[in-house]
Amino acid sequence: MIITLIIWILNYYPLLSVIELNLCSEYGLSLGVLGKTISGKGAQIIGELSVKIISYALLTTYLYGASSIIQKLLEKSLNWTFSIFSIEAIIATVGIILLLFP
Repeated sequence: MIITLIIWILNYYPLLSVIELNLCSEYGLSLGVLGKTISGKGAQIIGELSVKIISYALLTTYLYGASSIIQKLLEKSLNWTFSIFSIEAIIATVGIILLLFP
């Protein structure tokens, strides 16, 4: 419980800081542009890299979660056994194909 609260606070405070900086800038700016405007090029790189890392982490988490659910459904309903890796590969391939269409 304490660890969850600490993690929540560590995520909440930077979010409030970014919102405050965004409100002070008068425009809705991305994290990278906001960093460049206020602190320079180094902050822009850190901001853009942070967004990319969190996006990758969320993508892999959702991909693993969906694959786990699909694996359990296939095992229970059809008695088919697939590895999570193969299900993840199929979901990722379908996603890439869908993103290639306009």
